[in-house]
Amino acid sequence: ISGLSVAHELAAPLKNTLVLTMGSLCVTLGIAVPIGVLSATHRHPLLSRIASQGAYLISAAPLYWLGYFAIYFFTVKLGWFPLLTGVEPAQVRWVYFILPIFLLGIGNGALGEIIRHIREEVSTILQQEYIQAALARGVNIWKHLAKNALVPVMGIMTARLTLLLGGAAVVEYVFSFPGIGYKAFTAADEQDYPIVLGITVLLVICVRLIKIASDLICGIVDPRFFQRGL
Repeated sequence: ISGLSVAHELAAPLKNTLVLTMGSLCVTLGIAVPIGVLSATHRHPLLSRIASQGAYLISAAPLYWLGYFAIYFFTVKLGWFPLLTGVEPAQVRWVYFILPIFLLGIGNGALGEIIRHIREEVSTILQQEYIQAALARGVNIWKHLAKNALVPVMGIMTARLTLLLGGAAVVEYVFSFPGIGYKAFTAADEQDYPIVLGITVLLVICVRLIKIASDLICGIVDPRFFQRGL
């Protein structure tokens, strides 16, 4: 509709969506890993229980509801963050990313699932004989613990990353955030089919690249991963 190429139209929104998605993943892991490890080691059981239940409640809340609540409370009431209405994709400053990144990080539905997987994996590894022997000798086990727990956790993270892109579309629509998801909504509304097709191709490529990157990281951390795959 604009007369410009699809690549030109999607360059800036794609960059914004990638920053939003990767930032929210860091928020998710930054919350999930400490809570999962704390629950698995049974240190501070009351604190870990409260944190886990709070994370499960937030994960169960609808993302659009959290978005509208965040806009009302942090933008309208407190005035901490500016509104994104009318901002061009290439003009998005870092302050516009803070609230959508944090919201997508805690409300994408993956938070509770990753906490559960980390707790189960760490608990299983801590019961292994070689870990118990290392603990008896006073050896630092955290390096071995992280290495063995990373591969299964990467699997669930890869599965959730594809859903994270869908969650990013909801957050972008709620916040009028100029990313790929918001661009898809506006293009569909305007019946701009080349833009819709271009976004579909981009998302397919992103999903495949995420899977390849996950396999490479797992193979670097644990070479047995490739042997199991063969």
